[in-house]
Amino acid sequence: MASITRSVQSEPAVRQTRGRVLHRFLDDAEFNQSIVRFPVGMVVTIYGFLAGVSGFVDVFGQRVSLPVLAPILYFLIAIGFSIVVFRWPGHFRLRRFFAMVIDYFACGFFLFLGSGTMAPVFATLVWVTVGNGLRFGRGYLMLAICFALFTAACVVGFNPYWRANPHLSVSFLLTILLVPGYAFALLSRASKAEGTAQRANAEKSSFLAQASHDLRQPVQTIGLLSAQLSSEKSHSDIADIAVKIERAAHSASTMIQTFLDMSIIESGTLAARAAPVRMGDIFDDVRRQNYADAGWSNVNLRFVNSDLVIMTDPVFLSTMLQNIVANAIKFSPGGRVLVGCRLKGHCASVYIFDTGSGIAPEHLDRIGEAFFRIQSDDTLMVPGAGLGLSIVKRLAQLGGHDVEIASVMGKGTTVSIKGLAVTGRASATILPKIDPAPAQLRGMRVILIEDDDATLQAAAGLLANWGCVVEAYTKPPATAGECDIVISDFVFADATTLASYKAFLASVEAQRASLIVITGNDLVDVQRSLKRTTALFAAKPVRPAELRSILMSAKLARSA
Repeated sequence: MASITRSVQSEPAVRQTRGRVLHRFLDDAEFNQSIVRFPVGMVVTIYGFLAGVSGFVDVFGQRVSLPVLAPILYFLIAIGFSIVVFRWPGHFRLRRFFAMVIDYFACGFFLFLGSGTMAPVFATLVWVTVGNGLRFGRGYLMLAICFALFTAACVVGFNPYWRANPHLSVSFLLTILLVPGYAFALLSRASKAEGTAQRANAEKSSFLAQASHDLRQPVQTIGLLSAQLSSEKSHSDIADIAVKIERAAHSASTMIQTFLDMSIIESGTLAARAAPVRMGDIFDDVRRQNYADAGWSNVNLRFVNSDLVIMTDPVFLSTMLQNIVANAIKFSPGGRVLVGCRLKGHCASVYIFDTGSGIAPEHLDRIGEAFFRIQSDDTLMVPGAGLGLSIVKRLAQLGGHDVEIASVMGKGTTVSIKGLAVTGRASATILPKIDPAPAQLRGMRVILIEDDDATLQAAAGLLANWGCVVEAYTKPPATAGECDIVISDFVFADATTLASYKAFLASVEAQRASLIVITGNDLVDVQRSLKRTTALFAAKPVRPAELRSILMSAKLARSA
């Protein structure tokens, strides 16, 4: 009974020991190497016997076969070595050096003893050399190459067969240099890539901590201001609080939009679709998106209008300019930002100048890396994810353009987008002045389509406050009634899209009403789906000021 009990109690211990051995074999490179010695050594030994390798030595007056004695000694040393590695795991340089001595001595011994018959053992020599590098790194690979060359030199120098076959010997020596040397080059690249990945991971962790603060802060601000708004009586105080709420909401929505842009780029599905576009229209769009920010930061934002028509992806270029201009405004409070276009030959370049504090020379090479933010007193309180210029550079690569950054500390920064193919000129128009007062929207007939009830009610209420006559729907009606503008989402609750409502879109076109599509989907895909429809496109979330500007632009285009 006692013996049965002991047996039962020992089973978990046996399973635990097996588990430890398996875990060490899979995860511990040094232990894995010590175990692999046994099957490899066994194969070499069996091959030596089958090949008829012979040799004798006197041991205590007895003539002993070397092909028998050498493997026995090797396996005894290997067993002891495996026990030591299993019992005392860790990184011990001397132990790894001793392991190399054992392996290369064994390979050299068989190559010397068997001459040409044991030439296949040379493959083991190369395998041991590359294996040390892959297991333990470039430093050990260099040491292993030295061991291998020394072993091969000894074999060639002391064995008549190898000296009599110099071509074969030279081939072996070159292989020892070239194969592990190539492995060394690959390991160097891998090490560099690993270092880059580790830096990116550290920066991503830092970014997540910063993003957590930057997203929580505006939400907290909105909550506090909303509570204050409910208790205010003065109209001027209410208006002031409303502006602060809008600014806090814009801060959060900008961060979210940056995440969405980056996720679309990272997906690898984005491709440039070039089309002729007026540079002035791109400037108008970017100006409309940034005029409120410029006002809040007391920045003098100016665009030099251009009548150039360029061949590019308009969404890419608009997104690139938006990110650059937003960055320039953030880092130039109370300063100036100028955006213009220069023609040189058949190509144009867009320049964005700002009068901010500038970028230190040591940081210029890293500007544009994902999640990289310059840590200084000037940038500490500036919100952002460190993704804006990374998005710019990736979109530039996809679109076939070049982005250059020049900066002088204390004077400002210049960012240029180059390589824009010019196809002609269009009649220049003056960029519309954006009037913050919604009086010009009074009486405008708007069809509003949004499947989210809360958003639909909020947007309808805002448009009504601006004096618009609003018809609200959760999905497109069969046809559009008399209207001036249609504002619509793209995907609806029943999984249908705006593109599938062909009769509705035809009725909008028939009465020359302006169509504005505001969506949270990929703008490129949405534009492709509605390519036969004349429409303005905007990505959610859209700020009230931006929506008002879009409506004003649509009204001006309609009356032109």
